Order: sequence, then structure tokens, then C-alpha cells
Amino acid sequence: MATAAAAANISVQYCMAHPAAFLEALKLPAVTNGRASGDYQTPMGNLLLYGTAAPFFAAVGIAPSKDNFWTTPRQPRPPTRPGHAPACDGGGRNVTDNFLHALVATLSTGPVGFSDALGFTNASLVMQTCNSDGLLLKPGLPLAAVDRSFGVDGPHLSGNVWSTHTTLAVASSSSSTDMMYWYFTLGIAVEQPWNLTRRDLYPPLALSQAVVVWDYDDPRSARLVSAGQPTLSPMMAVTAPCKFCTLGHRYVITAPVLASGWALLGEPAKLTPVSVQRRWRLADTGSNLHVEVAGASGESVAISAWRGGVVSSKSVLIGPSGTGSVVF
Repeated sequence: MATAAAAANISVQYCMAHPAAFLEALKLPAVTNGRASGDYQTPMGNLLLYGTAAPFFAAVGIAPSKDNFWTTPRQPRPPTRPGHAPACDGGGRNVTDNFLHALVATLSTGPVGFSDALGFTNASLVMQTCNSDGLLLKPGLPLAAVDRSFGVDGPHLSGNVWSTHTTLAVASSSSSTDMMYWYFTLGIAVEQPWNLTRRDLYPPLALSQAVVVWDYDDPRSARLVSAGQPTLSPMMAVTAPCKFCTLGHRYVITAPVLASGWALLGEPAKLTPVSVQRRWRLADTGSNLHVEVAGASGESVAISAWRGGVVSSKSVLIGPSGTGSVVF
């Protein structure tokens, strides 16, 4: 299959295969992703089991795929053919947490499969996953459970805490270039309060690096965490998992503070505010932050940055060259 797919320039997904099959796929370039979740028919297995499976996929260079999902609730019941079993979904299941499913699918770096009935797609939510011409905007590494999920570096977490990051090169006024990290951390159905620390992130966030931390729901909540402070943010999502209820969650972004005092928050309107596909180019002059970003010609990209407790936002129009720039 993989040989034929490669010849036709088609990629392959291994759906719910065993680890041995994914290891064998290291020799098969056409295999680009694999199911890391259960069926969407069972929302808890589909969503909550993803995080602890994802590290294996990331380790072998295959994108973990979260199964498809609906972007709006209360969709029509699919028809049942005479003599056949009922369709997997029937209008009364899998109708909550639409945002959460879209978020996990996007941060997985695998496919984003919205599977709504015709006329029932939330186009605004879908467009949060991609640029204006449909290119998915993803982090640099698949979203996966943090070490403490497995009892490493501290007590086992009473919930699902997953994280990923994007790495960018930042040019400085001294003509040097530093590699900086933007982290994205998601807590789902965490039953007890806990604190997100620098050691929870990968790569671990240096104690010497000042950052700003903000809740995705409100970019203006961005607050400074000074160098030397080990705790980044309290993470509370106290709603326990249940079959049909909405899961409590919190999505937090951590951005480095540059020498100028500016911190790039990226695109707050997108599920991955600082994505690899935007091909960000940052230059920090010591007083200003120069930002270049890629996209579809004619696309307007809304970018935000933080300095001194204030969030500034500007729009960048992508030109015919496929890039646009702005100065904060």
C-alpha cells in the first residue's frame, strides 16, 4: 500500500494500528500520520486518550491523528439503511466540546477532519485552524501529555495536561540569532488545582527567561512571569469527565519576552497563535520588534504583541510575494 501510495504521491494514515506497525512505517515515507484516539462515537475515548498516546507518535515522526468531529451541536440523525446497523452517530451524542475537538485536532499536527452534515459546519471555528486558503496552522511538535501525566518529575496529575511548542529564530541588534520557544498548554478535566511550571514544558523553559502567559480566551490577560520565578500559571479545569457533558478546560500560551521588552503573542484568532506555517521572521532591535509573516496573497493577518503590561494589535496585509510585515 505504501509503495503504491508513494508512486501516486498520496499519503497514508494507519488507523488504530499497533506500535509495531508504526515502527515498520519508519521505512515507509508515504505513512505520514496515524490514529492516536478512539472513535468519535465515544467522546471520552476519542479525546481524553489522545494525550498519552501522542508521545509515541511524535517519537517516531508520525503525526498523531485525532478522529473527526462535529463543529456544531444537535446535527440531524444520519439515515439507517434497511437491514444494517444504526449509524455511529445519531444526533444525541458527541455534540459538546466542539471547540476542544477542533483545538486538539489542530495542535496534534495531524489531519483536521470536520465531519458535519451539509449546512451544519461552523465556518468560523474551521477557519481558526488554518489560513485563508486552507493551509493548516500547526505547532512544531504534536500536542502530547506532559511528563507529570506519567508520574515523572512530580506526583501524577489528576487530569489531562498536554503541551507543545513552536520554535522561532529571533535576530537581535547585535547581529546574533537566538532560538526562542512559544509554548501551548492545555488542561482538560483536571480535578484538582495544580500549577504549571517551567519544568512541565518541553524543552524545559530556562529560569533566566522572562515570559508572558495568557489565556487563549483573553489575550489581554497576558501577564509577566519574571526570570527566576518557577511557577508560570495555575491550571484549573475542575469539571470531571462524563459521557455527555462539557469538559472543563484551560488553554494557556507562554511567550518569551525579548530584549526590547516586547513579547509576540501571534495571531489570537487562530488555534495555534504562533504556527510553523506562518514562517515568522522576528528582528528585535532593542526598542522595536519587526515581524514578517507568510500567508495567502490578499490575506489580512491580525497580530498582537505585549510590552509593559499592554497588548498592541495590528493587521498585516499579505502581498503578492506571500509575505507581509509590521513593526511594534
